[in-house]
Amino acid sequence: MAIDITHQHLYHSWFDLVDKGKHQGEVLISGVQDIDEPSRKFFNGKRVSDLFASRGLTTLEVDFDDPRAGLVHDLSKPFDDSMRNRFSVVFDIGTIEHVADTVSVFRNYFTSLRVGGLIFLLTPIRGYFDHGFHTFSEEFVIGVFAMNGFEILEKKYASESGLLLQSPLDADSSLILIAARKANECGPEIRLPIQNRWQALKTIFGGVQ
Repeated sequence: MAIDITHQHLYHSWFDLVDKGKHQGEVLISGVQDIDEPSRKFFNGKRVSDLFASRGLTTLEVDFDDPRAGLVHDLSKPFDDSMRNRFSVVFDIGTIEHVADTVSVFRNYFTSLRVGGLIFLLTPIRGYFDHGFHTFSEEFVIGVFAMNGFEILEKKYASESGLLLQSPLDADSSLILIAARKANECGPEIRLPIQNRWQALKTIFGGVQ
């Protein structure tokens, strides 16, 4: 996993939000995220952890099978209690779609982030055949943030080649990039959205038998 030259321009606004918020404390980085050689002229470092370190933030990289990680952990399993409200930033640029139990991943992210902290997520919402276990519905991604006390600060779409899109339908394979702030504490069991189309059917027909 890496910041590569095709996508490096997508992340600058995220680091602007970190700088603007003057966040202090620890950053959880999902996966050991390298920065490829061509992108290093735009960033001061070889790994994403270096970018936060240059801002005075300590980092913890969590990964299932990379020995460089500070925490070797399967994100489909819950974090222990020591992780609760520990981090000021959570950063995921392509991990969650590779974990079968994405509800557990969101739970780990949401409960380990302190109120006022920022979460950054990049994940596929169209195409990306056989890339990971999941290509998400945008409605699900937005809904899970909204239902668990998060304020969306930035939402944008990009193609597989890194082109910014007006709509995820504008490319065969599309990514969503979300920056959100934890406005309220959430419980240990996160709330999950129900698709609006099924809610509408229940309203019309009085439930599904």
